[in-house]
Amino acid sequence: MYLKGLIYVDHYRPAMKIKKIVLIFLTLFLVISCEKSSHEQYKYSPPEDTGDGLEVSTLAAEGLDEMLFSEMMDAVQSDPSHRIHSIIVLKNDKLVFEEYFEGYALSDDPFGSDGEWMSYNRETDHYLASISKSITSILVGIAIDKGYINIESDMVAQYLPAYSDILTGDKAEITIEQMLTMTSGFPWDESTYPIGHELNDHTFLFNADDPIRWVLERPLEYLPGERWKYNSGTTNVLAAVVEESSGYTYEEFLDNNLLGPLGIDNEDYLLITFSNGRTFASGGFYMSARELGKIGLLYLNEGLWDGSRILSAEWVRKSHDEHIVFSGSYPFIDSYGYQWWRNTFTINQEDYYAYIGLGWGEQSLFIFPDYDLIVLFYCGYFQTEPDVYPADLITEYIIPSLIAD
Repeated sequence: MYLKGLIYVDHYRPAMKIKKIVLIFLTLFLVISCEKSSHEQYKYSPPEDTGDGLEVSTLAAEGLDEMLFSEMMDAVQSDPSHRIHSIIVLKNDKLVFEEYFEGYALSDDPFGSDGEWMSYNRETDHYLASISKSITSILVGIAIDKGYINIESDMVAQYLPAYSDILTGDKAEITIEQMLTMTSGFPWDESTYPIGHELNDHTFLFNADDPIRWVLERPLEYLPGERWKYNSGTTNVLAAVVEESSGYTYEEFLDNNLLGPLGIDNEDYLLITFSNGRTFASGGFYMSARELGKIGLLYLNEGLWDGSRILSAEWVRKSHDEHIVFSGSYPFIDSYGYQWWRNTFTINQEDYYAYIGLGWGEQSLFIFPDYDLIVLFYCGYFQTEPDVYPADLITEYIIPSLIAD
């Protein structure tokens, strides 16, 4: 703003041009100097051992280049408009990097807008958005492991008798797997209008007396299995299948079979529910970064936690197998599994495969199984286009830190 003022004055006083040019360069120098000094150069510190079940170590001890992480942090901190709230990294089953930032809290008035300015930390329960879908997929797998659901190729209708009046014709043939891979054929639109708009399908879902019936009674757009279409509504149907088959509520099943065994108490996370009491299973979780990191570790170790099996290795592999292939329509995404995204990053002619939990606002959980690496980002890009993408930090700093000399 100040530089524009100088140029404006110079336009009307050409006799002062030389002086003004000198002053402009002086001002630029001062601005650049202030920007450089607006944050201190980053200095790495290992994560603290809090006794929460996560073993800690250092970047160097686990084969990661500390200098590249410092460069990443300097780049993030030098951008005053970034909305990254936290970054944690686990390597070789150990927490080796943990950093939190200041930013706006998520407001629900309207949902997705900026709330109060706050300092995020390891205790903050952050909104997961659609990473919640990946957690719901895990619960489907556990329900199959325990025999509540026979197999994912079963028809959804056999587990939801209360909706037999609308699960007829082609709808009666929809399988659990088709809902897991988002090929059910049901319509869904959460992109034409912003989240919170009266015409966004999320709004209809929350306004419905019975959200599950609202999803299932809509006319099919495509035949089941014919086409992939992103659909948050059907993830909530999957949650209903888990509930009806097991006899437990979503939260009870979650606590008893997943979070409890991971050492996550039911007071340590938050869940959004619909008006009829069912859980908003496609996007209702709030959880700390360390807690979500535990779920990442469970998957990295193919269902094992502290020597105990929580989930079958077969389901973990099925979850991130390639079920749907995309043709370049999604940046940093090439395929889809069971409510998990997939991508292969190619750097220096080497491929680095990851399966990924993704959520609105750039919530990102990257799992690199071949490198025993997990990278988690919480962000606040709910209503703004990111100026710092997590995937860019992955490609520019974190993957290169694996291969740096």
